[in-house]
Amino acid sequence: MTSFTERLKERKLVQWTLAYLAGAWLAIQVLDAIADVWGVSILLQRVIQSLLGLGFLFTLTIAWYHGEQGRQRVTGPELLIIAGLCAVGGVLIALLRDDTTRPANVAEADAARPRREKPSIVVLPLQNVSRDPADAYFADGMHEELIGRLSQISALSVIARTSALKYRNTEQSASEIAAELRVDYVLEGSATKENNRVRVHAQLIDGHTDEHIWADDYDRDLTVAHMIDIQQEVANQVARALSTRILPEESPRIGARPTENQEAYDAYWRGRYFWNQRTQEAFQRAVEYFNRALALDPDYATAYAGLADSYNTMGSFFILPSQEAFGQARTYALKALELDEDLAEAHASLGYARLNGSWDWASAEASYLRAMRLNDSYALAHQWYGQLLVYLGRSAQGIAELRQAADLDPMSLPTLAGLGYGLYLTRRYEESDHQFRAVQELDSTFFMAHLFNALPLLQMKRHDEAIAEVERAIALGGRQPPFVALLGTARGLAGQTEGAIELAEELVRVSKQQHVAPEQIATVYVHAGRTDLAFDLLERAFREQSYGLIYLRSDPLYDPLRSDPRFQDLLRRVGL
Repeated sequence: MTSFTERLKERKLVQWTLAYLAGAWLAIQVLDAIADVWGVSILLQRVIQSLLGLGFLFTLTIAWYHGEQGRQRVTGPELLIIAGLCAVGGVLIALLRDDTTRPANVAEADAARPRREKPSIVVLPLQNVSRDPADAYFADGMHEELIGRLSQISALSVIARTSALKYRNTEQSASEIAAELRVDYVLEGSATKENNRVRVHAQLIDGHTDEHIWADDYDRDLTVAHMIDIQQEVANQVARALSTRILPEESPRIGARPTENQEAYDAYWRGRYFWNQRTQEAFQRAVEYFNRALALDPDYATAYAGLADSYNTMGSFFILPSQEAFGQARTYALKALELDEDLAEAHASLGYARLNGSWDWASAEASYLRAMRLNDSYALAHQWYGQLLVYLGRSAQGIAELRQAADLDPMSLPTLAGLGYGLYLTRRYEESDHQFRAVQELDSTFFMAHLFNALPLLQMKRHDEAIAEVERAIALGGRQPPFVALLGTARGLAGQTEGAIELAEELVRVSKQQHVAPEQIATVYVHAGRTDLAFDLLERAFREQSYGLIYLRSDPLYDPLRSDPRFQDLLRRVGL
């Protein structure tokens, strides 16, 4: 034993071990710090970590066989100094990274971001001054169209409609609204149709001073041509008032007429009115109106885009099976683009259908990029593209896109929750928790913010809080299968195995009467210790091309399966 101890001392094995481990720790901290910034993939990170592990064995082997006293030029104390310096460097980088790139308070981080580089504007909901309350859809339609026309001007940053709707019937001043949304200008007004006439009032206000910059009234015959003329004139007047240049290729899109049929135009507006309500019944009504518009004008491209959006949303809300929903969405989006290849919304919808329906990652990315080139103010395209990047492990770029979506739609609860979910998938759990709590402060009844907030809480081992959040979501949104699945997963992670299995069995029973995504049941079994059952369900999800498998690479809930060859094979087949 004494001889062996002496040989260890001669070869400085202890010092070499400490020096190598400290150096590896420093290398891992550097890699972690630059991974998001440089877009280092998860696979490459794992390869580097594996090489560091092999390097440790190689270094000790060399030190042992060639480390007789006198042959090593570096002394034991020098090795210890190197180890100490590497360890200190690793700790400093870790602390610096936490302080600079992962702020504890997301709201503070958002507030610290500079204002947009180009003039920004919000179009407030137009007041419905018609005597018939049923005409509210008309003012909403004109509001949405004005946002769409202004969004075609690349030199402007236009706040999305969902955020603008938060200020319907508000008593806040233009400057107060501008401060909350961090925009420069506010466009407000009213719209009505009466006795075959359309009347619109619009006025542009400086968001910093409340000064009225421009105002005008429009009174025309109720025809598609006149309504679009009004929208185009308002967009042009705003651009002139702000000294904003409209590019030659943008003018035709600002004045484009999607249809000449007044009834079809009216039906389309009603369809969008219901689609924006985001309920199962409203989606069905939206589909009815979009189809009515197409029956009146079979070449109405934006009505096809409306159908694509409807089926995409019904698929992502698990109202319809993935293949049915996203297959229909893809068909309608392609038809829309066949009629109008410059329709940004259709390109984004096509990307969403390609990703979620067939895991066609490259084509989906191309569609999103095309949509953003056509309309950089389209928040949904930024959100969907950011999600795709996060799923692929391109974390920094993905979070940047999700933040851009939140900048364009800062009052949209789903968009803000989407940012929180992206932070969770990139394993920034504290930031994710703060983001979801900020959404809950905006609207405590938004059940998705409670449901998704359970995810980072589970990873931070705050199991009781996570379970309470899921139960709150169920109380607000009903006992839906995705909610029950997350409750079962939470119980499994909390060590309540029997309770988790009971909920998984409940989902199996429910799946015989309605659609339940197999991967949702699988996650419950994963954390109840039933791995083989989980893999059986994941294989079924693969056969059904269930869209939830897009989360396989990024979702921490699948971490217990990552070392299993079956999981790696599944990742490969999904394209991850």
